[in-house]
Amino acid sequence: MKDDLSKTNEFAIKNILQTEYKDLENAAKYNLELKGKNFRSAILFLLARALCRDQREFLKIYDKIACLSACIEIAHNASLLQDDIIDKSDNRRSKVAAHKVYGVSTSVFASDWMISRASRMLTEVFPESTDMSQVFSNVLYNLVFGELI
Repeated sequence: MKDDLSKTNEFAIKNILQTEYKDLENAAKYNLELKGKNFRSAILFLLARALCRDQREFLKIYDKIACLSACIEIAHNASLLQDDIIDKSDNRRSKVAAHKVYGVSTSVFASDWMISRASRMLTEVFPESTDMSQVFSNVLYNLVFGELI
């Protein structure tokens, strides 16, 4: 599982969170570089392995699973950027909160940018599937609704 989660982080940083605006990029990467549980990604990889008939079938879809996993982690981390602002948190995982390092505006912009980049990546990696965009949209809706309640 450790290799899968490393691949997820690597995919997110190399393929999704690159921009010439370094403050935005650094704020976006900040929470991803804090070592969390990556519970969502772990479940996704385990589920993919369970549904595949054999290792060869799993390897055929591995890059897509890594992309989906990265998009999920990016959406989660984008919500954490804003959550720390709303909660006026000074720390995240024993480190100074991103909004304290990069400022509130940059953290909010980074959060929005992360979600837009993850959405775009899903349409690039899964061009044949509008279902993927709909599912991701529902995930984001539920994430925001959950924060509100």
